[in-house]
Amino acid sequence: MVVKIERNLQSENILKNAFKLFREKGYKNTTTREIAKASDINKGLLHYYYKQKEDLIFEMYSDMLNGIHSFIDQENKCKNDAFLYYAVFNIVFFRTISTKEYLIDLLGEIIKYKNLTKLKIEKSTEMLYSFLKGHGFTDKEYHLLLAVTVAVGAESELILSISDGKIKMTYDKLATTINKLLFTMLKINEKETKEINLKALRIADEIDISSIVDYLRTNISWLSD
Repeated sequence: MVVKIERNLQSENILKNAFKLFREKGYKNTTTREIAKASDINKGLLHYYYKQKEDLIFEMYSDMLNGIHSFIDQENKCKNDAFLYYAVFNIVFFRTISTKEYLIDLLGEIIKYKNLTKLKIEKSTEMLYSFLKGHGFTDKEYHLLLAVTVAVGAESELILSISDGKIKMTYDKLATTINKLLFTMLKINEKETKEINLKALRIADEIDISSIVDYLRTNISWLSD
Protein backbone atom coordinates (compact mmCIF):
# COMPACT_ATOMS: atom_id res chain seq x y z
CA MET A 1 0.00 0.00 0.00
CA VAL A 2 1.31 3.45 -0.91
CA VAL A 3 1.79 5.67 2.13
CA LYS A 4 1.45 9.26 1.02
CA ILE A 5 2.93 11.90 3.31
CA GLU A 6 0.17 14.39 4.09
CA ARG A 7 0.72 17.93 5.38
CA ASN A 8 -0.90 21.30 5.63
CA LEU A 9 -0.81 22.96 2.19
CA GLN A 10 1.19 25.90 3.51
CA SER A 11 3.79 23.58 4.99
CA GLU A 12 4.06 21.78 1.64
CA ASN A 13 4.46 25.13 -0.11
CA ILE A 14 7.31 26.13 2.21
CA LEU A 15 9.12 22.80 1.84
CA LYS A 16 8.87 22.85 -1.94
CA ASN A 17 10.30 26.37 -2.20
CA ALA A 18 12.98 25.72 0.41
CA PHE A 19 14.11 22.61 -1.45
CA LYS A 20 14.30 24.55 -4.70
CA LEU A 21 16.44 27.25 -3.07
CA PHE A 22 18.68 24.69 -1.35
CA ARG A 23 19.32 23.09 -4.74
CA GLU A 24 20.05 26.42 -6.42
CA LYS A 25 22.08 28.18 -3.72
CA GLY A 26 23.02 25.56 -1.15
CA TYR A 27 21.77 25.31 2.41
CA LYS A 28 24.26 27.78 3.91
CA ASN A 29 23.61 30.51 1.32
CA THR A 30 19.82 30.32 1.55
CA THR A 31 18.17 32.63 4.08
CA THR A 32 14.83 32.23 5.79
CA ARG A 33 13.86 35.60 4.30
CA GLU A 34 14.39 34.16 0.81
CA ILE A 35 12.39 31.05 1.67
CA ALA A 36 9.52 33.19 2.97
CA LYS A 37 9.59 35.39 -0.13
CA ALA A 38 9.62 32.40 -2.50
CA SER A 39 6.71 30.90 -0.55
CA ASP A 40 4.79 34.21 -0.73
CA ILE A 41 4.48 34.48 3.05
CA ASN A 42 6.06 36.64 5.76
CA LYS A 43 8.87 35.44 8.03
CA GLY A 44 6.54 35.25 11.01
CA LEU A 45 4.36 32.67 9.28
CA LEU A 46 7.43 30.75 8.12
CA HIS A 47 8.68 30.53 11.71
CA TYR A 48 5.24 29.40 12.83
CA TYR A 49 5.65 26.29 10.69
CA TYR A 50 9.43 25.89 10.94
CA LYS A 51 11.17 27.58 13.84
CA GLN A 52 14.60 27.38 12.22
CA LYS A 53 16.15 26.55 8.87
CA GLU A 54 17.46 23.24 10.21
CA ASP A 55 13.87 22.07 10.72
CA LEU A 56 13.23 22.32 6.98
CA ILE A 57 16.15 20.22 5.83
CA PHE A 58 15.45 17.60 8.46
CA GLU A 59 11.82 17.36 7.49
CA MET A 60 13.10 16.56 3.99
CA TYR A 61 15.61 14.02 5.32
CA SER A 62 12.91 12.37 7.44
CA ASP A 63 10.64 12.14 4.40
CA MET A 64 13.34 10.30 2.46
CA LEU A 65 13.99 7.84 5.29
CA ASN A 66 10.29 7.20 5.82
CA GLY A 67 9.60 6.90 2.10
CA ILE A 68 12.33 4.31 1.52
CA HIS A 69 11.27 2.44 4.65
CA SER A 70 7.67 2.36 3.40
CA PHE A 71 8.73 1.10 -0.04
CA ILE A 72 10.86 -1.72 1.41
CA ASP A 73 8.07 -2.72 3.77
CA GLN A 74 5.56 -3.03 0.95
CA GLU A 75 8.02 -5.22 -0.96
CA ASN A 76 7.76 -7.57 2.05
CA LYS A 77 11.09 -9.28 1.38
CA CYS A 78 12.51 -9.16 4.91
CA LYS A 79 9.71 -7.88 7.11
CA ASN A 80 10.10 -10.50 9.84
CA ASP A 81 13.90 -10.41 10.13
CA ALA A 82 15.11 -7.25 11.86
CA PHE A 83 18.82 -7.74 11.18
CA LEU A 84 18.19 -8.39 7.50
CA TYR A 85 15.75 -5.50 7.29
CA TYR A 86 18.34 -3.09 8.71
CA ALA A 87 21.00 -4.34 6.29
CA VAL A 88 18.71 -4.06 3.26
CA PHE A 89 17.51 -0.61 4.31
CA ASN A 90 21.05 0.77 4.51
CA ILE A 91 22.06 -0.64 1.13
CA VAL A 92 18.89 0.53 -0.61
CA PHE A 93 19.05 3.97 1.02
CA PHE A 94 22.53 4.70 -0.34
CA ARG A 95 21.76 3.19 -3.74
CA THR A 96 18.69 5.41 -3.97
CA ILE A 97 20.36 8.70 -3.09
CA SER A 98 23.30 7.91 -5.39
CA THR A 99 20.99 7.87 -8.43
CA LYS A 100 19.95 11.51 -8.12
CA GLU A 101 22.35 14.40 -7.65
CA TYR A 102 19.78 16.43 -5.74
CA LEU A 103 19.40 13.65 -3.16
CA ILE A 104 23.17 13.37 -2.73
CA ASP A 105 23.33 17.15 -2.39
CA LEU A 106 20.64 17.12 0.29
CA LEU A 107 22.57 14.58 2.35
CA GLY A 108 25.81 16.43 1.60
CA GLU A 109 24.40 19.69 2.95
CA ILE A 110 23.59 17.94 6.21
CA ILE A 111 27.02 16.37 6.57
CA LYS A 112 28.90 19.64 5.89
CA TYR A 113 27.86 21.35 9.10
CA LYS A 114 28.47 20.08 12.62
CA ASN A 115 25.14 21.24 14.01
CA LEU A 116 23.32 19.52 11.14
CA THR A 117 25.40 16.35 11.50
CA LYS A 118 24.47 16.23 15.18
CA LEU A 119 20.80 16.55 14.28
CA LYS A 120 21.18 13.90 11.56
CA ILE A 121 22.60 11.45 14.09
CA GLU A 122 19.73 12.18 16.48
CA LYS A 123 17.06 11.93 13.77
CA SER A 124 18.49 8.81 12.11
CA THR A 125 18.99 7.11 15.46
CA GLU A 126 15.42 7.87 16.51
CA MET A 127 13.95 6.59 13.26
CA LEU A 128 16.09 3.47 12.81
CA TYR A 129 15.69 2.59 16.48
CA SER A 130 11.92 2.82 16.02
CA PHE A 131 12.04 0.74 12.82
CA LEU A 132 14.11 -2.01 14.43
CA LYS A 133 11.98 -2.14 17.56
CA GLY A 134 9.00 -2.52 15.24
CA HIS A 135 10.72 -5.56 13.74
CA GLY A 136 11.09 -7.42 17.01
CA PHE A 137 13.97 -5.98 19.07
CA THR A 138 13.94 -4.91 22.69
CA ASP A 139 16.44 -2.71 24.53
CA LYS A 140 16.82 -5.21 27.34
CA GLU A 141 18.06 -7.91 25.00
CA TYR A 142 20.29 -5.97 22.65
CA HIS A 143 21.13 -2.50 24.01
CA LEU A 144 19.77 -1.43 20.65
CA LEU A 145 19.72 2.33 21.18
CA LEU A 146 23.44 2.51 21.96
CA ALA A 147 24.34 0.30 18.99
CA VAL A 148 22.26 2.31 16.52
CA THR A 149 23.62 5.62 17.86
CA VAL A 150 27.23 4.49 17.36
CA ALA A 151 26.51 3.05 13.90
CA VAL A 152 24.77 6.22 12.68
CA GLY A 153 27.56 8.40 14.07
CA ALA A 154 30.17 6.31 12.26
CA GLU A 155 28.12 6.51 9.06
CA SER A 156 28.19 10.31 9.17
CA GLU A 157 31.96 10.37 9.68
CA LEU A 158 32.50 7.96 6.78
CA ILE A 159 30.25 9.97 4.45
CA LEU A 160 32.21 13.11 5.33
CA SER A 161 35.54 11.36 4.69
CA ILE A 162 34.28 10.05 1.35
CA SER A 163 33.00 13.47 0.25
CA ASP A 164 36.30 15.09 1.29
CA GLY A 165 38.24 12.51 -0.73
CA LYS A 166 40.05 11.17 2.35
CA ILE A 167 38.91 7.62 1.67
CA LYS A 168 37.54 5.78 -1.35
CA MET A 169 34.52 3.60 -0.73
CA THR A 170 31.48 2.58 -2.75
CA TYR A 171 28.02 3.18 -1.30
CA ASP A 172 27.48 -0.58 -1.02
CA LYS A 173 30.74 -0.89 0.93
CA LEU A 174 29.70 2.00 3.16
CA ALA A 175 26.35 0.36 3.90
CA THR A 176 27.78 -3.09 4.61
CA THR A 177 30.51 -1.58 6.80
CA ILE A 178 27.91 0.20 8.93
CA ASN A 179 25.86 -3.00 9.06
CA LYS A 180 28.90 -4.91 10.29
CA LEU A 181 29.57 -2.32 13.00
CA LEU A 182 26.01 -2.50 14.31
CA PHE A 183 25.94 -6.30 14.25
CA THR A 184 29.30 -6.50 16.04
CA MET A 185 27.97 -4.26 18.81
CA LEU A 186 24.94 -6.53 19.06
CA LYS A 187 27.32 -9.50 19.49
CA ILE A 188 26.50 -11.19 16.20
CA ASN A 189 29.44 -13.31 15.06
CA GLU A 190 31.45 -12.52 11.95
CA LYS A 191 30.16 -15.47 9.93
CA GLU A 192 26.51 -14.57 10.53
CA THR A 193 27.22 -10.90 9.83
CA LYS A 194 28.76 -11.80 6.48
CA GLU A 195 25.79 -14.00 5.60
CA ILE A 196 23.32 -11.23 6.46
CA ASN A 197 25.19 -8.69 4.35
CA LEU A 198 25.40 -11.07 1.37
CA LYS A 199 21.70 -11.89 1.60
CA ALA A 200 20.87 -8.19 1.95
CA LEU A 201 22.86 -7.39 -1.19
CA ARG A 202 20.96 -10.09 -3.11
CA ILE A 203 17.61 -8.71 -1.92
CA ALA A 204 18.69 -5.15 -2.76
CA ASP A 205 19.60 -6.34 -6.27
CA GLU A 206 15.98 -7.47 -6.70
CA ILE A 207 14.65 -4.00 -5.85
CA ASP A 208 14.32 -1.56 -8.73
CA ILE A 209 15.91 1.64 -7.42
CA SER A 210 14.26 3.75 -10.13
CA SER A 211 10.91 2.56 -8.77
CA ILE A 212 11.89 3.87 -5.33
CA VAL A 213 12.79 7.27 -6.80
CA ASP A 214 9.43 7.35 -8.60
CA TYR A 215 7.71 6.32 -5.38
CA LEU A 216 9.39 9.16 -3.48
CA ARG A 217 8.52 11.71 -6.15
CA THR A 218 4.90 10.53 -6.19
CA ASN A 219 4.42 10.55 -2.43
CA ILE A 220 6.58 13.48 -1.31
CA SER A 221 5.18 16.66 -2.77
CA TRP A 222 8.32 18.80 -2.47
CA LEU A 223 10.11 16.24 -4.68
CA SER A 224 7.38 16.13 -7.32
CA ASP A 225 8.76 18.76 -9.69
